[in-house]
Amino acid sequence: MNRFELLQEGRLSPVPEVKHPEKLGHSALRAYYELGLRFCETESYDAVAINQFSPEDLSRHTPGPDPIRAVFFSPNESASKNMHADGKGEGLLVINPRVRTKSNFAYIPEYCGSIMSGRAWYMILRPKKFIFSGHIYIPGVQFEYKEHLCESPVSSMPVHERDHLDGLTAISRTIAVGLMDLRDAEDWRHLCRQRGITPERFAGIVKNENQPMHSFNKKTGRLELIDPNELQIPEI
Repeated sequence: MNRFELLQEGRLSPVPEVKHPEKLGHSALRAYYELGLRFCETESYDAVAINQFSPEDLSRHTPGPDPIRAVFFSPNESASKNMHADGKGEGLLVINPRVRTKSNFAYIPEYCGSIMSGRAWYMILRPKKFIFSGHIYIPGVQFEYKEHLCESPVSSMPVHERDHLDGLTAISRTIAVGLMDLRDAEDWRHLCRQRGITPERFAGIVKNENQPMHSFNKKTGRLELIDPNELQIPEI
């Protein structure tokens, strides 16, 4: 069973915290780091929770078949840039990631591998400001505990991946929220009002995607593949 099937069938299992992260060892940390890096480069993802990998993947590339409570963030993800000491934005592995909410919640757009190929946008309640923390591993850099305040309108990736480590997927989180139709003015209006951003700002976020994605079509009730670069902003 591959990582997308694990997500789509809701078969992610909660992962307990690593009791002594400092005892994992460089070779083990490097193995999890490289596994996450390969996945993000191959699939064009920004992050991946280690429990998304199958026991076969883990046995082949890491010390054992059981996942550890860790998330890999690609060099392109904001967490990599913000939590790296000199802001280089290298990919990083976070052991025992934690989230402490610092503000109220609002609907924001996300997508996840638990829906189709991972390119279906949906609306989900996330904290607008939170403290993200954990033990940070970057090859050649000191392994240490760090905290970072996240407050970007679209900075929900740490919460999203923390959910996966708790055994939750987008499917389980969005039943009552619904998928987003990127061509629907009502969905755009709701997003912009909740997040306090302009339609142009959100369009820029969507068009930063480097490959086609699935969007829900309210008229047909189906997911459809669209090219972000050809997306027309609805008149709202």
